[in-house]
This record gives sequence, structure tokens and C-alpha cells, in this order.
Amino acid sequence: MRRRIGKWRRAVAFLLVTALMTAYLPYKGGLADSVSASAGNGEASIATKSVSGDGGNGSGDASGNASSSTSDATTTTAVSTVPKPVTKLTVSNQTMTSITVGWDAVAGVDGYVLQSYNYTTSTWDAVDTIVTDKNAVNYTYVVNDLNAGTTHRFRIYTYIGTTANASPVVKSIKTGCKPAVLSVAGVKGDKCARLTWNPVNAEGYYIYQKMGTGVYEKIATITDPKQSSYLVSGLTNGNSYSFIMKAYAIFAATDDGVSYSNTLEGDNSLEVVLTPSAAKKTSSSAALYSKVSTFKTSPAYKTYALAKKINTSKCFITPGVTTTNVNGINSENFVTAGSVCAKTYYFLSAYDTTGVENSVIYVMKRSTHKYIMTLVLPNKEKVTDMTFDGNNIWMTAGSQIACVRYKTITSKISTGLDSTNLSYMNTYTTVSNPAYMAYYDGVLWVGSYSTSKNYMSGYRISSKTSTKPVLTYYKKMQMLSKVRAIEIDDSGYLYTIRADKVKKGQSGYISQIRSYLPTWNTTSGTIKKNSNKKLCKLPAMSCGVSFYNTYAYINFDSVKEEECRYPTDRSWAVKLTSLR
Repeated sequence: MRRRIGKWRRAVAFLLVTALMTAYLPYKGGLADSVSASAGNGEASIATKSVSGDGGNGSGDASGNASSSTSDATTTTAVSTVPKPVTKLTVSNQTMTSITVGWDAVAGVDGYVLQSYNYTTSTWDAVDTIVTDKNAVNYTYVVNDLNAGTTHRFRIYTYIGTTANASPVVKSIKTGCKPAVLSVAGVKGDKCARLTWNPVNAEGYYIYQKMGTGVYEKIATITDPKQSSYLVSGLTNGNSYSFIMKAYAIFAATDDGVSYSNTLEGDNSLEVVLTPSAAKKTSSSAALYSKVSTFKTSPAYKTYALAKKINTSKCFITPGVTTTNVNGINSENFVTAGSVCAKTYYFLSAYDTTGVENSVIYVMKRSTHKYIMTLVLPNKEKVTDMTFDGNNIWMTAGSQIACVRYKTITSKISTGLDSTNLSYMNTYTTVSNPAYMAYYDGVLWVGSYSTSKNYMSGYRISSKTSTKPVLTYYKKMQMLSKVRAIEIDDSGYLYTIRADKVKKGQSGYISQIRSYLPTWNTTSGTIKKNSNKKLCKLPAMSCGVSFYNTYAYINFDSVKEEECRYPTDRSWAVKLTSLR
């Protein structure tokens, strides 16, 4: 009975399906001829038309789940096929302006979209769309018009039909262009040579050296990309040395699992050939007016009333104008700045206007007014002012102030060398960016240059004879604008140099010295400067003032300034009484 019912049910089901399909097929006549009875079990099978996809291999399966849609006699609608992605992206042949991107061909895709990352907008920008070449096994694409030493990131995806139908996996890689070729110059020295260059987009620089016709060897790796000079020491005078340099860049070693070289070297610079020789001493003769009689005919002397009060026998000739000996390297680019009298000596600071050599201090004998030696400071910071506390020389040092023991300097002088290094004993950070300073009654006064009124700060100095003098904030004093240098004499008079611009007629021009007698003894946190006692006009570009006993010494940095109409090549020695 059960078998009969089962057969009956199957028969009924077969007749029902046949009836339904017979009723449906008139509306879908295109598939009528595709229906046939199964030879064994009476089930229906449907044969579909092949639709190209994923390499043209799409087809229906045996159970009737077709990979393409059904169609009538006149139309066929394809289902979108997901394209395979690129499996690996590579870069090669990086030049200063181009990078070659490569990848293997992907079967079944219509093309590739190459993009580059925009670091400014944080977006991916299209580079190009590359249509599939059926004969290509791999592809290379040269990306041009790039900047030397810059980082670049590329990615790629495939597509079928339109670029909207893109591969789900996108490969990317980070790399960069070769650094630019360095433009290297050099200057010979005494058993040394100075190489200079303009920094480029790079991680650092390699320096190579050879002697005569020998082989180049790497002698230094510069890891600071902003560095622009290097001193090669240990050379032999009279021998010829050749130098070349090249920049190097470092990029990420991997990206999306793709590994590649992370260091990219630039091309060699042109060769620099130098023969070291003994250096000249720092020049000590007057650059403009060799005789006092000639100086008295100068425009500055004839124009300014204060010049008539100069004691010409006490003036200090500005040294180093023709050449400055910087530890065996001769430079013609130094200009003076700050000054100070300290016991036996007069110190005058100077800096290299090209920013190549470190700043220096010229030492002169106070009794003879003659140049003695050049002290080379540990950096290139312009020393705009100096002062003396009886034990230590204090000076501005960029954004800080520094001190050096006076005995340390005298020990350097005793060597008899024309040029030697001088290191700071200590450096300090002050309230304002230091530009000028003076010492009076146990207090170090420090102020910044400003085009408007501002305050200078006082710091009490303790432990002056120790290896680490201590500064403690004391009080403040309001100052006028454009103060370049100050000095305070033993009587408590404050002298301020105010200067700006090169010549009269320029907007904001000023060059003068003012004297004040502040109210030093006060319980207030602000010391009153009071009204100025006297104002004396000075030639343009006055930059420093110091005193010893009854004389003030005013120095200028106008010797090499062609636009200055009243240049002077010496510090003016005038009685303090003439200024107050």
C-alpha cells in the first residue's frame, strides 16, 4: 500500500509540474526548446548560454544555478564579475624626476588604474588608466615630473567593463625619487679643508676623499639634512686632495608586505680639488682709513658732532675685515657685532655673513689697542652683545645666553696661537630672546630687540666663581624700541645703542646712543629708567658699546656695507662724560 501511494504521489507531482510549465511556456517561448525529459528519473534540466566572465569561463552548473541570467531570443544581460587584483606592485629606476612602477598581468581584466597619494590633500589622485594588452606578461609605467628627493606612494587596482567594477584588493607601495646632485664648493686651510653645499631633500650626505690619483674612500656620513658644511682635518699641506659628495634618502622598507631597498643614493657631485697650505693670520690693519689723518677726512668724522670728541689714540681698529683665521681656514666674510672691556683685554665678536664658519671673538690688548688672537666659538650663533661680571664673560648665544670663565680665555691667549677654539662653560635660557646685555651691582640685565617698547629682565648672579654660576630672576625695566646694545658704568649710568637700517632716508632708520640714570634703589619689581640724560647721533649701523674707567667704546658693523654712507673701521673711544 505504501509503495502504491508513493508512486501515485510521484505521478501526480509530475503531471502537476508538466501542466504548470505548459501553461507558462507560451510566455517564455525562447526557452521552450530547452526543456526535455530526463532519461532516468523524470526530472528537468536547463541548458543556458555561456556568458563571458572571469576570463570567459562562466557557465551554468548541473543543478540549474546559472552564472549568467536567463535570456530571450534577442537579448542577453551579463552579471558583473569581480576582477582579480594585482598581486605585487614594484618600483625601479628611480631618477631625480621619475619613478618606474611595475606589475604582472592579471588574467581576465580589461585594464588597470594607477593612482598616487597626495600628501597635501590626503587623497589618492589618478595617474593613468592602462588598458589591457593581451600579449603583455607584465607592465611598467614611468611616472614623470616629480621632485628630487621626495616621497611618493602608488597603488593600483584592476577593473572589468568599467573602472567602477574594481578589484576588491588594492596593492600599494611607498618609495621616492633620487636626491638632487649636490653643488659642492671648498676652501683650503692649514692641514684642513672646508666643504660647503646647499642642503637638498635628503636624509643626509656621504663625503668621499682621495689624495692625488688614489681611490675615493668614504670619510664621513652626515646625518643632519640641514647641515651645509664640513671640516676635513688631518691633511698634509702641499698635497692635492679631491672630494666628491652625494645625498642619500631613506624610504619605508615595506608597504602592503612588499619589500624593497630603503636607501636611495643620489649621483656624485662634481669633484672639488684642494691643496692645503698654511693659513694667514687674522688681518689687523685698518680696512678703510690706514692713518688717523685719513680717518679725520672720512664722511662719518666730518658729519657727526660726537666724532670731534674721539680720542683717536685709544680707538680699536676693527680686525678680521680682510681675512679672519678660523682654525686654519681663512674667511673674508666676517662682520663685527658686540663688544666688552674686561680687565686687560677688549673683546669684539664677529660672525660669518655666509653662515659657513662659526662665530669668533677678536681679542685686543687694552693698553696697546692691538689685535692679539681669534677665539672660535662652538657654533654660528651671532654674538650680538657681551658683558663682564668680574669673573666671567657673558654673551648672547642665539636663543640662549652663555658664559665663559675669564681665566679660560687668558689661558688660550697664553698659547700664542693666532686662532683657537673656545667652548662655553654654561648656557642659560632667559625670559626673552636675548639681544643685548649688561652687568651692574651683582645683576645681569638681558633684553631682546624689538620694534616696539618692551622689558629687559635682571638676574642676580650667585656662585660666580663656581663652574656653574646661578641666575635668579630679580626685576625688570622698560626699554625703548630698537635697542641693539647696552652698558652700565660704575656710576650707574645706563647707555643704550638704538639702531636700525643702513642709511638715512630708509623707513625706520635710527642710529644713536642715549644715556639714563635709573632709580636702581627701589622696592618695586620694575626699575624706572627715567628720562634720558643725553642723546648723541651716531653713524649708521652702530651695534655695540662697552666702557673701561672713564672711556666708552662704540663699535660699528658698517665696514663692508656698500650702501652705508658713513662707514667706520674702528671703535670710537669717547669720554663717558661726553655721553651723559
